[in-house]
Amino acid sequence: MEELSDLFRSILLSHRNSVQEFLTDYDLYLGQPRLLFYLKDNPGLTQNDLAEFLEITKEATSVSVRRLEKSGFIIRKTCENDRRRNRLYVSEHGEDVLTKISGEFDKINYKMYASLTDDEIIQLKVLFKKIKGNLEGSGDGR
Repeated sequence: MEELSDLFRSILLSHRNSVQEFLTDYDLYLGQPRLLFYLKDNPGLTQNDLAEFLEITKEATSVSVRRLEKSGFIIRKTCENDRRRNRLYVSEHGEDVLTKISGEFDKINYKMYASLTDDEIIQLKVLFKKIKGNLEGSGDGR
């Protein structure tokens, strides 16, 4: 089991390093693209809405939103009905960057699975689902 855990951590680290390598070119940090992609698909959310969906603290969301706004990736607009609330939107610059990094994510994913056959991909998907179920408490715990 230890060998599998070490290999899994190594895969995660390699993936993280590959992602961070290209994100640096866009002045983004890990985790921020997920926020941007969600906000692009759901414009006008509040920071609290984002924190809830992303399952991260309000404080972490606040830091990310502040950085993304400062870098010009998102814009904040005051809600007309409640002047105390702000709605968040991906800026034009943010949209352009999302288009570019989407292609980069696709390249990494393709590279990661390139040598696997269709059957191996299906098997891997089944195994990943089992592992996820075990971690979430719905597996048999073997």
